[in-house]
This record gives sequence, C-alpha cells and structure tokens, in this order.
Amino acid sequence: SGISRTIFFAALVMFLFAVLLILIYHYFSLLDKKRTESVAAITAQSNFLSKISHDIRTPLNTVVGTLELAKQQELPPVTMDYIQKAETATGYLLELINDVLDMRKIDSGKMTLAQDPLSLDDVISDIDTMIRPTANAKNISFVISIDPPLESDYLGDEIRLKQILMNLLSNAVKF
Repeated sequence: SGISRTIFFAALVMFLFAVLLILIYHYFSLLDKKRTESVAAITAQSNFLSKISHDIRTPLNTVVGTLELAKQQELPPVTMDYIQKAETATGYLLELINDVLDMRKIDSGKMTLAQDPLSLDDVISDIDTMIRPTANAKNISFVISIDPPLESDYLGDEIRLKQILMNLLSNAVKF
C-alpha cells in the first residue's frame, strides 16, 4: 500500500507538472499572439498615418503655391493680410503633417527637441493669427498681454512650442 501511494503521489505530481507546463505554454503563446497583433496594429497605424499625411500634404502644397501666386498680384492690403494669415495657418499645418510622418521617431523614443534660434514675438503673432478668428467667431475676447517685454533671442523648438500653445488655446476657445 505504501508503494501504491508513492506511485499515485508521483503520478499526481507528474500530472500537475504537465498541467502547469501546458498552462505556461498557453500563457506564452497568448503573449506571443498579443505581441504579434500589437506589432501588426502599430505597423498598420504607422502606414495609415504616413499615407493620410501624404494625402493631406499634396493638396495643402497646392494651397501654399496658390497663395504664393496670389501674393504676386496687385491686391488690396486687406486681401494681402488675409493671404498672409492663410500662409501662416498652412505653414503650421504642414509642420504638423511633417510631425505625423515622424511618428516612428516618437514611438521609438528618438524624437528630439530642436535648439534653434526663435522669436517669441513671431510665435505669438502666428498663434494670434490662427486663434483670433475662432475666438472672434465665438464672441470670445482674446487678448495677448506681455509684461515685461520679451527678449529677442531664444533657443528652442518653435514647432513644438506652437503645438503646445495651439492645443491649449484651441481647447480654451472650444470649451
């Protein structure tokens, strides 16, 4: 009876060990499947972003070219101001589209911030050009007050700074 108990216990341990191995195998198979699905999803997303960015950039470049041609005409100052504002907005859109194309850099942690000379006066002017029409359309007072006056020389990533300010101000106007 002692030998049969030992054999039974050994068989039970081997059975439990086999069940444990099967569970571990299934767990890692499931992890591998999820990893494969995740890689496929990331690849699909990246391909989609690249395609949609390209598809948006093409007509936007046409708009930029048309604005450039319009500037060469003798137009009233008000119309030239509208053209300048449209150029600022399309330039910003092109920067955003280029950033979308750099999503792989962001995903891989290789995105770096530029350390280029920038003018905060120009950044604020561009932001004003893009936000003010939306604020005015919603009867929202939009005032830019700078005290003390800004320095003239800064280093930074103008595109990222504009993105942050546009996101904050767009949300402020929207909500």
